[in-house]
Amino acid sequence: MIWSSDLTLGIHHIDRQHERICRFADLLQLASRDRTVARLALDFMFDHMAEHFVDEEDLMNTSNYPARLEHQRLHIQGFDRFVQLRAQFLAGKVSSEQIAESFHGWVEDHILREDKKLAIFIQGSSHV
Repeated sequence: MIWSSDLTLGIHHIDRQHERICRFADLLQLASRDRTVARLALDFMFDHMAEHFVDEEDLMNTSNYPARLEHQRLHIQGFDRFVQLRAQFLAGKVSSEQIAESFHGWVEDHILREDKKLAIFIQGSSHV
């Protein structure tokens, strides 16, 4: 998943977090031959996703985003799926490349659909 301006929301710290997550997902795909590198990328993504979701949910709460409960539910579903895939990788049942492929689709869809709606609301409400 190559980071592009299409994925930019206009909320600097959220954009930087998204970019880092995408770059580590790319590393995960490239690390298919090196389980140690893949494990490090997964560990980083695990920590960074948890931190990012907290930051984004704080932003939703601060701005009184009306769809925050649904957005939070999607975060939980996405994170739970990532945790399941990570456990399967650690058990040798899936490759890092398989996780990256699954993850890329979810992240891109989430940013372009859900996070864009949040950004439009925040920018329209002057809560940036």
